Amino acid sequence: MNHINEARNYEDMDLDEADRWLAKYTYENLDKYPSDDIAEELTHRYPAAPGTVIYRGMNFDTEEEWNDFIKVYRQNDGVITAGSVSSWSQDPTEAKQFAVTKPSYFVSFSTMDLYFKQQQAREYISGYRGVILQTTVEEGTGIDVDASKLGHESEIILIPGKYKTTIYKEMKRFADVMADEDETLANILDKVLTSKNSDTTDEYYEKFYKYVFHNYGDDIRQSEDLKEQIYKITVATLKSKKISDNLDISVKPAYWFRDVPDYSEVTVSFAVGVFVIGENGFLPKSKLGIMQQYANKIIEAYADLVKKYSGVEYHYNFGNSDLLKKYASSKHAEMLDNIMNQQIGGSYHQVNSREEVDKINAISDPNEKRRALNDYISKITRTLNQISKV
Repeated sequence: MNHINEARNYEDMDLDEADRWLAKYTYENLDKYPSDDIAEELTHRYPAAPGTVIYRGMNFDTEEEWNDFIKVYRQNDGVITAGSVSSWSQDPTEAKQFAVTKPSYFVSFSTMDLYFKQQQAREYISGYRGVILQTTVEEGTGIDVDASKLGHESEIILIPGKYKTTIYKEMKRFADVMADEDETLANILDKVLTSKNSDTTDEYYEKFYKYVFHNYGDDIRQSEDLKEQIYKITVATLKSKKISDNLDISVKPAYWFRDVPDYSEVTVSFAVGVFVIGENGFLPKSKLGIMQQYANKIIEAYADLVKKYSGVEYHYNFGNSDLLKKYASSKHAEMLDNIMNQQIGGSYHQVNSREEVDKINAISDPNEKRRALNDYISKITRTLNQISKV
């Protein structure tokens, strides 16, 4: 398949006319109409093995374009007529990226608009429909680009001609899948969960979950059964598959404060996702007790950390504290506020002590005093921002 961003400076390469055409087409998607002599030379020089199964992805912007294509395709019983060369791949995964979106060799406003709408709607494909075609290389029809010095991506180029193909896979928008009367929201979430619980998460259902999460919020909020499914999917993303076990604490040198020796970053990591689904109204009532226990456990761990690692030399990376307080008991929510204030307050008094101020006042050299004041202000600033709350 062609990728302009991988273009090589083939002008500096020692290439004859045939290889120069191959480079120009493969890396810049230019000149799709080689002379008969060049096409014949390349199929002999780099012949694709007869019988090789290859795939090509195609994307259609509108329903009208798709209907026109599929109508002619069926009328011709899958035989396509190529007036120019076309790129195929031995890897259907490589072909898929051309089925879900159009390659942007030359960025246009229409292409950017389609991509933006796709991202905004969390859709699987840009445009209306995509398809992956499959065919088999016949004698003297294919150029194996990998056999040349220009090879990449298992690319096979078919010269102009007629080719019998089959549809390997049709790529639909999530909206069209959900419109299928046989596909319900609960059914899709079951498939997402099955994918999450498998050894390798299916990228298709990973994206489908984000689509459902974004577009079907009201449906989920009105159903405890759907909330239970969302909760199970969220838990399935955790390594231990248990919320209570997902609490990681690390203390390591804060290299991003290069001017402060022995400065450490204390990170409290937990399963934020389970709290996020609650913020979206997707947490089932049956799990509120579990969430409170988990929030309390995190806050208690944080309190122990502050006792152990207290002082201006520590920076606490503790994200989503406000989110935690919403699910913690009132006692633990108050505890969280207190330990944050104590940590910052204690460090501030340590930095802003009379002893530190007297040291600066004792400096007589103006330049040295200015540098000392700048360092002092920097310490105060770091102390007041000692706890990162995302």
